[in-house]
Amino acid sequence: MNKKIIIASSGQPSANPRLVKEALALLDEGNLVTVIYCPLSPWADKFDENLFRLHSKINWVCAGVHKKHFFLFFLARIRQLFWRYVFFLFGNLWDAATKSNSLFSQELKKECKKMDADIYIGHNIGALAAVVYAAKKYRAKVGFDFEDYHRGESIENSTHWRKIAIIENKFIPLLNFATASSPLISEYYHKHYPYLEFVTILNVFNDTPNHLPFISSFSDKIHLVWFSQFIGTGRGLENVIRAIGLTGNKNIILSLVGNYTEYQKGAFSKLAKENGLEIEQLVFNNPMNESELINFLNNQHIGIASEPGRDVNNDIALSNKIFMYLLSGNAVLFSSTLSQTKFYNSHSEIGLLYEKENSLDLSEKLVAYLNDRNLLENHRNQSKSLGKNSLNWQIEKEKLFRLIQSLFN
Repeated sequence: MNKKIIIASSGQPSANPRLVKEALALLDEGNLVTVIYCPLSPWADKFDENLFRLHSKINWVCAGVHKKHFFLFFLARIRQLFWRYVFFLFGNLWDAATKSNSLFSQELKKECKKMDADIYIGHNIGALAAVVYAAKKYRAKVGFDFEDYHRGESIENSTHWRKIAIIENKFIPLLNFATASSPLISEYYHKHYPYLEFVTILNVFNDTPNHLPFISSFSDKIHLVWFSQFIGTGRGLENVIRAIGLTGNKNIILSLVGNYTEYQKGAFSKLAKENGLEIEQLVFNNPMNESELINFLNNQHIGIASEPGRDVNNDIALSNKIFMYLLSGNAVLFSSTLSQTKFYNSHSEIGLLYEKENSLDLSEKLVAYLNDRNLLENHRNQSKSLGKNSLNWQIEKEKLFRLIQSLFN
């Protein structure tokens, strides 16, 4: 392609695997790639350091100040609070919606406008204004990746909903292209902006040379796993713990991977005890990089996709954890959100669907696997096959390449 491409995000690279995959893929195609990011996730610092060292051909640019610079970070918070009051009193005066929604929107915009590029791509809603303004300055192409349905993250007509709607209505019409992480997110956005095509690029991962998982489905223990950036409430985990308790089986192990506080660990451990689980049945693990996580998942039997459908976005998103489970050969237990039900109906050979937030239904699905290890083994094999043969980044990234190429035809 040989294009100068700037990818901008209002978060950190390691907190956005989708951005990193995109940046590396575009680099491998011969483009000059710059990633401009904001330092908002201290837990990701060590992962970023390793990422920057491994992929030094990408120009990594920080916009904003780290939390360790307490006074400057505090001033940024005060500035954001000021813009919230401006938005409350005067609406979107001087882009108050963007400035109040994203802590370092001004710095992100400034850094983007410093650099001439052929294409600007935004990730996270806080970067939408920055890439549009920069592209306008240099008469370049501009696109945005909708990993989430942002106005669906809050109640309709709430302050946050109105703020996001204003940002999207102002800047999305100026985009040359758009991508989304699930078919339903593409569909919902297309209803708002029918003149713009939203290309679905799934949140898949790179296939690995690993063989089928070596942990047997015929061992005494059944290993369940769930991962995310943060372990917390409102993610369907309470329902999973109650379901394990309802089975009465002490050979089910639930491993959680992500950032957590001692308070959260204590609350989940208490819930587990109240539901009859032994202490060793609930295991907490710190965040892992992608290769570490794949190795860890290879030693699990069943991946949990427990989204509760707490809001519209949560109901129509397709979590990246699903696709990591596939590559690791995990059978998948899907909660019945709109997107996950749609996905399951197309791939029912890889797992089981349970009624979201229904502990009894989930417990029955767990018992089905406990009583039929051949079913579990078959679902694991089919899951691995699906990830290896179709739902992986080596195949999915071709959609991105075709989209970028079409901009200059």
